[in-house]
Amino acid sequence: MSFNLARLNHVFIPTRRSERDRLRRGWVGRISWPFAHVYFALSEEGRVAAIFALLAAFAGLDIHNGNNHWLWCGLFAPLVVAYLLRFAFPLNGVRMEVHGPDRLAVDAPGEIEITLTNSSDRDYSNIRVERPLLPWDGRWTTKRPVIAELPAGTSKRVRVAVRFSARGQHDLDAFRAVSVAPLGLTVGRGVEASFPAFPVVPRLARIERLELPMAHRYQRGGVSLASKIGESTELLGLRPYRRGDRMRDLHPRSWARLGEPVVREYQQEYFSRVGVILTTEMTKPDEARLEAAVSLTAGVVGYLTRGEALIDVLVTDGKIHPITVGRGLGHLEQVLDHLSTIELLRAVKPGSEGRRGRLRARLEGRQTLEMEIPEAWDGRLQPYFESLSCVIVIALDWGPRQRSIVAQISATGLSCRAVVLDVEADPAVATTVDSQMVSSGEAVFL
Repeated sequence: MSFNLARLNHVFIPTRRSERDRLRRGWVGRISWPFAHVYFALSEEGRVAAIFALLAAFAGLDIHNGNNHWLWCGLFAPLVVAYLLRFAFPLNGVRMEVHGPDRLAVDAPGEIEITLTNSSDRDYSNIRVERPLLPWDGRWTTKRPVIAELPAGTSKRVRVAVRFSARGQHDLDAFRAVSVAPLGLTVGRGVEASFPAFPVVPRLARIERLELPMAHRYQRGGVSLASKIGESTELLGLRPYRRGDRMRDLHPRSWARLGEPVVREYQQEYFSRVGVILTTEMTKPDEARLEAAVSLTAGVVGYLTRGEALIDVLVTDGKIHPITVGRGLGHLEQVLDHLSTIELLRAVKPGSEGRRGRLRARLEGRQTLEMEIPEAWDGRLQPYFESLSCVIVIALDWGPRQRSIVAQISATGLSCRAVVLDVEADPAVATTVDSQMVSSGEAVFL
């Protein structure tokens, strides 16, 4: 199993801000508080000077056989003076606001906007905005912002760009704005602000063509939020007239009885409904291929949302995670959020197709997790097939379980399109797609 060194570097740092705050308030935070206080009181130049002062201190321990201790004095004295001066340069009366994205796609640039408002009667200068430590998959793509002047009663706005390379919920610590004290070695007491957590969602694969036999199918009870496009509608009830309603939908008898216009409201009973099933089992863990499968699933849903069909997205990792979008019931962003938060990395041990098959989840850099999977777990998909018009299955392997799902779908009379990544399969049953082509953004024809 390969290891992600960037992830291992952050293995002891909690991913959630609440957990990091709890760690700071615990005994670890109490022990490290003096060092953290000095660290955040120094500017970047001051931290470099402190490192040289520390090296000079070790070199000058033997004061009887050398003069290196004078070098330590020359470096340490300015740091002490600068530390005392920092108390005269707080950002009193300055308010900070941070606005970030609602969501970001993997490896897509995102902007975070920072606004400083000076409500005091004092002018400030040389203000630096210190950015929080990013998780293992993030990197800043712009330099640290600096505000040269912030006069009294004014506001200044700066932006920083960031990228993330992994899906999931991201929760950043607070940004901090500080004023640099004289000598440039320390900073005054600053202001902080943060913004809510946001998901990093998978990229949409570039689907140029998707051939599926689309057909209308009866939907028990209809879908009240679906648009009135299709073959047959059912009377849902009566409601007051709203501007833009069709004149032919007016109900004269109710209008006469109530003294105000009343219209009939319909719901559609027949329309197309496509199931998109993503099976996340793999014989060998391969995170890159998994991400390509998630991206392909998002691309297929994005392609289908351009039409008039409902889409049921069913992610299977031993459990069924359903979500329905299209025709007023939901949006593509909800599917992307859904795919970003589900733990998808799963691997089935070779030879574990018995009655009590064991599913092994290998998260790189994390402890192995094992789950018991019933023999006929894929039978839980059966209730979803009753209302579907057709199904597309996206799989990472082509083993007994995947073939069982396709056979189960075909047995119901539904048309099924199976897509497998990087694994050879029977062309008459499944289509093989190169995961590298999906990851690189090349056009995919299905």
